[in-house]
Amino acid sequence: MTMEKYYEEWDGKKFPVREVMFEVCDGMETTVKVAGIELWDAIENACDVRFHPNHKDAVELDNDIYYYCDYGFIESNPTDEEIVDYLIKHGC
Repeated sequence: MTMEKYYEEWDGKKFPVREVMFEVCDGMETTVKVAGIELWDAIENACDVRFHPNHKDAVELDNDIYYYCDYGFIESNPTDEEIVDYLIKHGC
């Protein structure tokens, strides 16, 4: 079963996000959201600057993302299995 792909928009640019089932703890699987580091690059300043006008929105978006993958990985349309393998390889 392929999980959902959708886009988050930040400053007028859309960033792909994928939802996949992933074992997060002791055999417990849950749906996690994975995005490319490009999304983090876009929201980082707003997350870090408490008085940034979009601070709250950026932090909420960041808190919703389980992991930021390398540049171009999510954009390459990997399968759910490839995303899970990527997360395991990167120690998630």
